[in-house]
Amino acid sequence: MSNKFDGAQITNSFRREKIKVEDILLWHDNPRNTTKIREQRPLSVISKLDSMTYENMLQNAEIGNLVRTILNQGWQDDGDIMVGFLAKDDKYFVLEGNRRITALRVIIDDYNNGYETCQRYPSKKNIHEFY
Repeated sequence: MSNKFDGAQITNSFRREKIKVEDILLWHDNPRNTTKIREQRPLSVISKLDSMTYENMLQNAEIGNLVRTILNQGWQDDGDIMVGFLAKDDKYFVLEGNRRITALRVIIDDYNNGYETCQRYPSKKNIHEFY
């Protein structure tokens, strides 16, 4: 018998819990972003860099497509969003899932601003039916 784990076994061994999107910060050193950032920064600055990371993520063309897909098809809970926890901020940060969290934040921002449809990435779908 082998002591090796495959990816699914490792991922399935993590504890699962529901977390509010508002309690999740975007990780500025997420592996998909480091080519744009070109420097490592400590975890202690995640809170300070969240807004900048969010704005940078909005430049990714895939975010608009993801927002529209979520609004048209609903949330597809078929992939885990992996997070770490920052005790000093009492917040989580994204290890895997920056694009999905960004897309959800776009929808939530427009919902909280009272819009019926998504403004940043126009869609005919009423966001109040989604959120």
